[in-house]
Amino acid sequence: MAALFRGSRNLLLRWNKPVDLAFVASRSMASKTPVGFIGLGNMGSPMAKNLLRNGYPVIATDVFPESCKELQDLGAQVVDSPAEVAEKADRILTMLPSSPNVIEVYVGPNGILKKVKKGTLLIDSSTIDPTVAKEMAVAAEKMGAVFMDAPVSGGVGAASLAKLTFMVGGVEEEYHAAQELLTCMGANVIYCGQVGTGQAAKICNNMLLAIGMIGTAETMNLGIRYFQQQHRRRLPISAGQTNFIKAGISASDIKYTTAARTEKCPVNTSPHCWPPQPLDSGAA
Repeated sequence: MAALFRGSRNLLLRWNKPVDLAFVASRSMASKTPVGFIGLGNMGSPMAKNLLRNGYPVIATDVFPESCKELQDLGAQVVDSPAEVAEKADRILTMLPSSPNVIEVYVGPNGILKKVKKGTLLIDSSTIDPTVAKEMAVAAEKMGAVFMDAPVSGGVGAASLAKLTFMVGGVEEEYHAAQELLTCMGANVIYCGQVGTGQAAKICNNMLLAIGMIGTAETMNLGIRYFQQQHRRRLPISAGQTNFIKAGISASDIKYTTAARTEKCPVNTSPHCWPPQPLDSGAA
């Protein structure tokens, strides 16, 4: 694991490249100029709406044109392709399902980089492979644009309420320009480091979430096995029972006492046997 982190650090250090501060300064003065938004799915649509609510003109597109209608009704300008978005906006956000979608939208035949203007700030909030984020940054740099990865945590509810957390990777000088837009859509905007570190942080976040979900599922399964038998006996409220209530098992579902476990253990076993045996039909 330590070797993996050392290797990642060496890769990330390669992105410490000088930035044209003239572009940074001009962008900080742009404020309410149009913002491009590509990808209007369950996450992208509420994010784009929050930009509109904060007074930013939005130029949007999606592979499914019907996804654009609601945003268009709210005042967004809808175009046919990512390349058209790049022609009209010098700050563009993307929220896409996967790495292949990001590659298509950025470097495909009608991609952003076909028409991108020099100095454009590109912010990708998709959850993708960090390697793909770095590749897009290289391709953008060749066209004179700046790419940052800014995946999110919080889900659809947080997107609707502008309560997302953004994990941002990219050149530090551009972070404040990105932050101006991201704070319209999120409650927390965290700078993680160079390009790819935002995606690395998101992967760690997802891994921790998955471990928590697995642990919760296994704990519930264990509780159901031991406590939700067909025949159950009530026991008084206790600290231990309260913990099961917190986990979602109600007080009425925990019906075993130590006495019940003892009297129903199989013959010739310890009086403290575990797991508890089902009680007979007359014991409930």
